[in-house]
Amino acid sequence: MELSPNDPKLFCSAIDALKDYLPQAQLYITKDGLRISGMDISHVGFVDYFLAAEDCAVLNVTEKITIGVNMSVLARVLGSVGDSVTLGQKKEKFIH
Repeated sequence: MELSPNDPKLFCSAIDALKDYLPQAQLYITKDGLRISGMDISHVGFVDYFLAAEDCAVLNVTEKITIGVNMSVLARVLGSVGDSVTLGQKKEKFIH
């Protein structure tokens, strides 16, 4: 799996804005794009952020991937990024 948004600065800004309202979230990555969803800490508001495949420079997904993430940690990691952002998954081969 590999995902790279067309506008990394805008993507990082969106994540930074969401982190204060949405402490924990689910990232759903499919061939259609990236969806971030979750509820605020008081369970009153629901966030459903969608980054479409058309807004990605690179989107290589073979199967649906779901990731639970702490938004503050994600924002901190993305805050140190330069002009490019790529989310990826590396599959490891285990030898028994």
